[in-house]
Amino acid sequence: MNKGVDVKPTGGEMGNKAIALNHAKEGIDSSDFSELTEPREGWCVSLYLPLVTTGRELHQSPIRLKNLRGRAYELLREKGMRGSDLEAFFEPLDNHFSTAFIDKYQGQGLCLFLAEGFFRCFYPPLRFDEFVHLGHRFHLKPLLPLISEGRRSYLVLALGLHQTRLFRMTLQSMEEMDLPGVPSTIEGALNKDVPEQGQQFYTGTPSQGPGRMRPAIFFGTGGGRDGREMKREILQYFKIVDGKLQGVMANERDPLLLAGIDYLLPLFRDASAYGNILDEAITVNSEGMSVGALHALAWEKVKPQRDLAVTEALEKYRAKMASGLGGNDLFAVVPAAAYGRVEQLFLPGGRNKWGAFDMNSGRVEIHSTEKENSVDLLDLAAAQTLRNNGEVFVLDAEAMPDHTGIAAGYRY
Repeated sequence: MNKGVDVKPTGGEMGNKAIALNHAKEGIDSSDFSELTEPREGWCVSLYLPLVTTGRELHQSPIRLKNLRGRAYELLREKGMRGSDLEAFFEPLDNHFSTAFIDKYQGQGLCLFLAEGFFRCFYPPLRFDEFVHLGHRFHLKPLLPLISEGRRSYLVLALGLHQTRLFRMTLQSMEEMDLPGVPSTIEGALNKDVPEQGQQFYTGTPSQGPGRMRPAIFFGTGGGRDGREMKREILQYFKIVDGKLQGVMANERDPLLLAGIDYLLPLFRDASAYGNILDEAITVNSEGMSVGALHALAWEKVKPQRDLAVTEALEKYRAKMASGLGGNDLFAVVPAAAYGRVEQLFLPGGRNKWGAFDMNSGRVEIHSTEKENSVDLLDLAAAQTLRNNGEVFVLDAEAMPDHTGIAAGYRY
């Protein structure tokens, strides 16, 4: 994956740096997040901007980005940066963007991260509040839902009698997997023709575009010999498909979500040997459906599974608290996260806790307001937890397990 935009110094003054610009990333993964948490010299600027899709503000994004840049520019001026250094600091951003470039990504969020010799740009599928932050590390909390949710993956099988596709899905992506040997049609698999339109046929066939269908007539409308024969042949076809899929999915453990006409789904369940098929399913004609439309339906459909993961993590946290391996005090949790002890971290969304942390002594300070040396301690705890392969859950305030504004289950 493209890692964003690099600024490569060639020596001399800051203003003489050669800028190597690549395309922005449309998502952000754990490796990107880890890179953004690394300590940096000098000032770090974080810019967040929602990109609108409709209404009078549709083409206002370039103006709003320019205004955000202006606010960051003034903040750096107040910190003493001047002249060519200021211009060089913003050069990657200024070279990178045009109105057409921003319009291409309407409907997503935009986040940019600038430091001396460093520039990253992402268009993740999140709507951000408009926000500028200047500090000695990047402000990353708005990205936490992407990172915490983005670690969970699912398989989505779009079933049809004339098209079968398998996808690996996360919050940010829907990637089609290769299916070598899997028959694409029931006719090809069984070496026989399906009935013509106007006769009795297997299932809803596409009509007026993907996601629509003509009605089937043999399931639940009689059950004569022809209907039973059709059902037997579809089951036979799905056994062939599943046999080939098992080779592709031999090492898979992710939950499998089915998408297809409602008549087909129970037949595939009967035919399949995969051990983790979700009870939830998408009842739609998936043949020809766009990947984006299927992704939106599928991600909403697995919400019960995502909620279950949070419930199980909370239960694990409560058990750890009872055994002395949990904490809900900021002064204890932040050092524990920094030293790799936190396995699960729970934070309330939309809140900041300004302060300072000394890595050597483990000392935590709380600041009543943001100061020049302040960091968001919740942001810091989340970044350190993720860097040490822990899990972070961003919850509504009322869903937090305790009322202290932070909670953590420890490894030891």
